[in-house]
Amino acid sequence: MAESQLRKIMVRSVVGVLMLLFFGFMMNQDHIWFTIVLIVGQIITWKEVVSIRYNDVKENNLPGFRTLNWYWLFVAFYFFYGKRFLILSPGWVKALAAQGITLPFDSNETTATLLKYHPAIVFGLYLIALIFFVWSLREAELKYQIAQIAWTIVCLLLVVGQSHFVIQYLYEGFIWVVVPHGLIMVNDIMAYYCGMALGKKIIARPLTQLSPNKTWEGFLGAMFCTVAFAFYVTPKFIQNEWLICPSGLFNNETGVCLQRLSVFQTTSYDVPEQYASLIGTFCEVVNGKINIYPFQLHAIVFALFASLIAPFGGFLASGIKRAYQIKDYASLFPGHGGFMDRVDCQFMMASFVFVYLITFILPPDYSILNQISALPIEEQQALLSKLSQSLGQSPNIV
Repeated sequence: MAESQLRKIMVRSVVGVLMLLFFGFMMNQDHIWFTIVLIVGQIITWKEVVSIRYNDVKENNLPGFRTLNWYWLFVAFYFFYGKRFLILSPGWVKALAAQGITLPFDSNETTATLLKYHPAIVFGLYLIALIFFVWSLREAELKYQIAQIAWTIVCLLLVVGQSHFVIQYLYEGFIWVVVPHGLIMVNDIMAYYCGMALGKKIIARPLTQLSPNKTWEGFLGAMFCTVAFAFYVTPKFIQNEWLICPSGLFNNETGVCLQRLSVFQTTSYDVPEQYASLIGTFCEVVNGKINIYPFQLHAIVFALFASLIAPFGGFLASGIKRAYQIKDYASLFPGHGGFMDRVDCQFMMASFVFVYLITFILPPDYSILNQISALPIEEQQALLSKLSQSLGQSPNIV
């Protein structure tokens, strides 16, 4: 029994390290490649979740119904990602041209047309999906079809609807992915090991009825470890100019980010005298002040969310597995299960980081300025010309 448990721990640890190495490798690639990896991950996760309700016997009587489910995924992707990929497409066209590959059509004109009519195209794709779904309804399988399409839409909201936020803030700097989502991994790992070491030795009652193997010792122990990791380790990430730099603002020649947020600058904070000795046990207090990065304080917020709120995404995933009597969503990662088993808590973190970032950290015009800065110089000049004309024609605009 002990040998089997040890082997399980070893397999889980080795595979976990390999996943972390791959994650680290992708952090050093261009943002677009990480975007593609995220989208592939979403496809796999959606497939794992939606397939647990497939009934092969009933599906045999509904030719094309499963294909229609995949069409719904395509519509969701085009809705969430269509504009971003169209905006990035000029860069891809230039990269192809550098390799001697030219497109048989005017890419700029096509891109402009698709951008202009993006909402209409999405609506048209949605109508096609809806009409074909209604057309495919069969009286003998009506209840199954309605339940299955409802489950498909819920999966799209849970997986694609929340995951797309990651791509929204990914281009503000890799650190907004590395730290918050890395803290989920830290919390998950420490919950496992704290639970293994102390589980039910202090509090016999399980953490939730849905997950009897999850313990209070693992839950609370992981929280303290995650907060400590957030405060003491995140400064190491801040030293990496590539991680903190928004897309298009990194100077490859000097290795310096051209625009650095104030949260990545060391700041002095006054420490109330009554708390000086307490705070001094965790960090150095000099003349009643501490010098830390503001990002460390934000990282603590992410750590608390990763420890106290995000696990409920995992509890929901566990409830779904129990409802359908499955151990794991898939067996893609030995010792870990499938994609959904690894990212069930990440979805809530994705939504939280996006809301937190635009509410408490980024100035209102930050994303707009970054997008303009990332444009080629000729497009920036064209934009300036159009703005000048607009302001000249509208003297009341201030």
